[in-house]
Amino acid sequence: METALQKLVTKNWNRAVPMSALFELTFVCNHACSFCYNCPTGQKEMTTAEIFEALRKLADFNVLYLTLTGGEPLVRKDFFEIARRARELGFALRIYTNGYLIDEAMAKRIKEIANPIEMEISIHGAKPETHERLTCVPGSLQRVIDAVKHLRAQGIKVNLKCPMTCDNQEEVLDMYRLAQSLEANIIFDPVFTPVAAQRGEHQGAEGAQDDVAHLPRADRGAQGRGRDGGPSADAEGSRAVGRLLQLLHGGGRASDRGPAGLLSSGGQERRVQVEGLRGLESEDRGVG
Repeated sequence: METALQKLVTKNWNRAVPMSALFELTFVCNHACSFCYNCPTGQKEMTTAEIFEALRKLADFNVLYLTLTGGEPLVRKDFFEIARRARELGFALRIYTNGYLIDEAMAKRIKEIANPIEMEISIHGAKPETHERLTCVPGSLQRVIDAVKHLRAQGIKVNLKCPMTCDNQEEVLDMYRLAQSLEANIIFDPVFTPVAAQRGEHQGAEGAQDDVAHLPRADRGAQGRGRDGGPSADAEGSRAVGRLLQLLHGGGRASDRGPAGLLSSGGQERRVQVEGLRGLESEDRGVG
């Protein structure tokens, strides 16, 4: 017998209606990550009223999962107004953040007002010097660690996300262990999308290739081989990182995984973590 959620998924699928949406609330960010494509260039941003109207339209569309992101969404002064309105409209919220602004008080407000099904925080290394080389903000790794602790203390699920680069690929295992110690999940993304540079002196698509983590490729061919014809040290290291990524992600491809590190099919996650839907599922099963 179909649950209420399964019925909703089937209904939306048959009507070609999306189940999820990602809303970039701002271009502004309190970090200056060297690889980031989404940075302020003087664009006009939506007002609170305009965002409320957009949320209403998404709700009318029967969208269930709503991700609030940026930039850094928490820098908006009206963030909690937006989150409260989204919850009133029945969205299951996710929040993408760098964690820098999340102290104990902020974590409590997030729980009380937004009550997200999960939060995703970027991490760029297991060592401060590695993480901060990419964020360009001193102390930012410790802020991530503190943010995760505060959120977990509120019972909020946290996923750490790591874009793989040549700067952090040797710290994959250490980042995994750090996530375990914080009772958080971690997702490693080896997929690199070149974009035009927008941060002043930073490199564009061609130069940015130098920042790509040296992960194994099926079509490597003669590349990655030493002078004797055998695999080079770099190639061996790349294969080790690739094997470790497969192990950490349960053998699946990282690019197949949704924001929670779950295998996805047709954009729909196979597991639901919305507390509000559990009651509906219980009703379908005749459970009081």
